[in-house]
Amino acid sequence: MAVISKRFADELTEKEMRDAYLSAQTRTRLTNQIRAVRNQRGWSQGDFAKILDKPQSNVSRLESRDYGQFTLKTLFELASTFDCGLIVEFVSYEEFIRKTSDLTPTVLLVPPFNRAALEPLCRNTTSGSASTHSLANQDIINRPNSSVLESLQSRISSNQTKVARPRFEEETSSSFKGLMTTAGKQSGSIRPELLGQIGRTVAREPIDV
Repeated sequence: MAVISKRFADELTEKEMRDAYLSAQTRTRLTNQIRAVRNQRGWSQGDFAKILDKPQSNVSRLESRDYGQFTLKTLFELASTFDCGLIVEFVSYEEFIRKTSDLTPTVLLVPPFNRAALEPLCRNTTSGSASTHSLANQDIINRPNSSVLESLQSRISSNQTKVARPRFEEETSSSFKGLMTTAGKQSGSIRPELLGQIGRTVAREPIDV
């Protein structure tokens, strides 16, 4: 099933249109998800405001697509309150369209942290030879391309498989020590005619507060 029409794809060849759509769709998806997850947790806007220790008017702005003044600090605070993860990344424009095309509440729901959900991510290097070889092969795939051939030749000659347990905790701790957040800025103005196009394109969800 098509994600967008060919006509809209042609309209996106204009840089200003791409920027306008990026801004509108990002804000719409973010505010819709905040509302969806809040409802998933069973909180009213008043409940959410008390948890955040902010006026209810602030929560109302967070759930308005016209607000658009989010900072990393705000997003981290929301992720902490929802007890979930947060990903902020740059992607190709086609990937952006795929990821933001569906704004239905069920797609935007996020479960809170659950220790049991981490079990599939825990590598077990002592469960048997087959498991060890499988992990070793994955280790090769994850290495830079320039070292794959050398690694294969070494393993063939020595007939040995060595699996290095990744040090996720140490790397995460090291990265966290250097973490700094800065306030984001809403930049650029959008021509009125583009706002009309965006308004017709971006899906609108009913607000249930």
